[in-house]
Amino acid sequence: INAGYDPAGGQFDFALASPKRPAWVIHGTSDNVVPFSYGKALADSLSNSGWDITFTPISGATHTWLWRPQYGQSNQALWDYLTSHTAP
Repeated sequence: INAGYDPAGGQFDFALASPKRPAWVIHGTSDNVVPFSYGKALADSLSNSGWDITFTPISGATHTWLWRPQYGQSNQALWDYLTSHTAP
């Protein structure tokens, strides 16, 4: 999930969703379009509902594609994440 945002405004009960797949939420702390607090709240809500969530705040990043080396992300890190979270 890039720039995590719940367009339903919390109307979904994430605890009822199945299957609960691992998700990696990445959000810039200086996002001026989707507030950082929204991404954090989405990650917390999913995690509190039993989802395996990895939350990565990107310090100073705005509303942009965050999967870039200058933000500390790499294709290898993504590959390692995906292969470590195989479907049951």
